[in-house]
Amino acid sequence: MKKKLTLFVLPLLTLTANALLSGCSGGTDKTNTIYLEYFNKSGFGKEWLDNMINEWKAATSYKDFDVIVVPSSYLGGDQINQIESGTSLTDIFFGSNPEYKTGFYLNNGNGFFEDLTDLVNSSAYGESKLIKEKIPNFDSTWRETGGKQIYDSTQDKIVTSGLYLLPYTSTFTAPIFNYDDWLEKGLLTKAPSTDEVKSALTSQGIMFHEQNSKLIFDSAPFS
Repeated sequence: MKKKLTLFVLPLLTLTANALLSGCSGGTDKTNTIYLEYFNKSGFGKEWLDNMINEWKAATSYKDFDVIVVPSSYLGGDQINQIESGTSLTDIFFGSNPEYKTGFYLNNGNGFFEDLTDLVNSSAYGESKLIKEKIPNFDSTWRETGGKQIYDSTQDKIVTSGLYLLPYTSTFTAPIFNYDDWLEKGLLTKAPSTDEVKSALTSQGIMFHEQNSKLIFDSAPFS
């Protein structure tokens, strides 16, 4: 009997949000054992996972389940290959790569992950609020991000089908760069040289000088 697979993913966006996928793995079911594999380079650690597991076991009737937490440095492509080959016994994946979306389409088009539409239209244990109501921008962002893109011949266009990807946390990511070098090379010159922009920058305490009709930032309150 194949065990159910749940997969959490961290798409690398400017406003990063982790996500959930669900489906079937190729591994053989091990009774009362849940294997949880998390991407240990995402910076979140595992303490929150341990707390979540303990809360889940305390609040439900699944106290006899043994949850094994396994750190992993794999990204989406490696884990998808393991799932596709049937060598993975993991039930829950936490990763940081949107390559998991390829798993929506593999396995002869059936995918390895289950449609979570019914799940998000239900409530978490002990709560009345629907899961989808707790997800920011669910209809505008996550319904499309987590769905399978297919061609609908009746509408003659690509539509989103199902829901396989859900966020489980969010955080900010940003590039790290040499500020002085970028400033010197004119890479921080997106502000147009107008009286309105100059007034706005001055009111924020941002110093600048004009060069070739561009405003070069010399300093900012956070520098």
